[in-house]
Amino acid sequence: MPLGIALAAAIGVAGTVAAILALFEFAIHTATVIGGAAGPIGIGGLTFKLTRPKK
Repeated sequence: MPLGIALAAAIGVAGTVAAILALFEFAIHTATVIGGAAGPIGIGGLTFKLTRPKK
């Protein structure tokens, strides 16, 4: 019985970590797409490029 509970807890933690990593990947991809579409952003005379230039 304790082995079953420990195994279920380990699978639950692994699933939670996988879901968090998938969410981070989606957020980074979305930010990259928006940054690429928007181009450079200027604030107070400073210009920031959100993406690397294409080679």
